[in-house]
Amino acid sequence: MTAAIGAFMFTRTVTGPRTATGASPTALPSSLVFGHGSLALASLAVWGIAWGYGNELIAWIGAAGLIGVIGGGSLLLVKWLGARRAHATGPGSTPYAEEQIPVGVVLAHGVGALATVVLVVAANLAL
Repeated sequence: MTAAIGAFMFTRTVTGPRTATGASPTALPSSLVFGHGSLALASLAVWGIAWGYGNELIAWIGAAGLIGVIGGGSLLLVKWLGARRAHATGPGSTPYAEEQIPVGVVLAHGVGALATVVLVVAANLAL
């Protein structure tokens, strides 16, 4: 569910409103947006495969990757909050792409991410 919400937010950011030149203005660094999602999926895949085979060391490496994902997500949250506060949409101004993401969606994604990390760590402790 967290990944589905993340995919929704990613889509909103990438396909947001366009300027007259076709650009989608955003305050979020594209490397952070793409890196956050890629690291999350890769870390969960590594963890899932390692846990399935009972490899404790690799399972902890996958869990550690999720800590990096939390760091990237926290940076995105700070940038997202700053963009929502700073960007005043005046006449003829194109809003930032991330302004189209509802607050509740961001909150649900963060809660789901936290729950995922807690469950991954708990599962690793059970190995």
